[in-house]
Amino acid sequence: MIGNIEELLQEITWNNGAFQYYVLLLFENPKRKEKAQALLEKVLSTHFNVKTIRIEEEKSGYIPQRFYERLSNISGELQDKNPCVFVLGVEQDIDHNLRLLNYYRDLFRFNFPIIFFLPAILVNKFEEIAPDLFSLFGNNQYIVDELDTELSREDISASLDFYEKKHNLKSKEFYDKWILGEIEDTFENHNWALTYQLLELTDEDENQ
Repeated sequence: MIGNIEELLQEITWNNGAFQYYVLLLFENPKRKEKAQALLEKVLSTHFNVKTIRIEEEKSGYIPQRFYERLSNISGELQDKNPCVFVLGVEQDIDHNLRLLNYYRDLFRFNFPIIFFLPAILVNKFEEIAPDLFSLFGNNQYIVDELDTELSREDISASLDFYEKKHNLKSKEFYDKWILGEIEDTFENHNWALTYQLLELTDEDENQ
């Protein structure tokens, strides 16, 4: 189980549109959900074009069609621009929504991260009503309330010190080269770049 927001971001950003990637974020406290969502969006926006789809309560039966159309449009408009989609509002008329989404699940296979937010109390209902859709998430299920969403400047600095000593290179110099594509985007280098971005975010928050 991933325990902090940094590790979760590493998992999501490393995918980088190479294959289908579904994440289910469960929340018990709506305020924690909003905080995690805002932080995820802030960091992910440096790697992806982040879009949000809200599934509104609908009785007409066209939810899968509209959902598919939105995903298709995003995929078409942002092809080669790394889309990432947040899906909100599944809990609105959840039985109806999940049955339809489960039935049409094969339509929703896109090579970019799709992140569903859902109240934790409904996870068993999700698995019961939409077992095939639920299986797409695999082990990528996290309880937002248990994630450490506070970015510790000390922990981030310690991680950067480790990378700098290992490679004998300052993080800013590395990051500038990484952005320009002059450094290979290995898993370790990717995490180093992400860690540097997180440090910049903590500095921004402290200066506000």
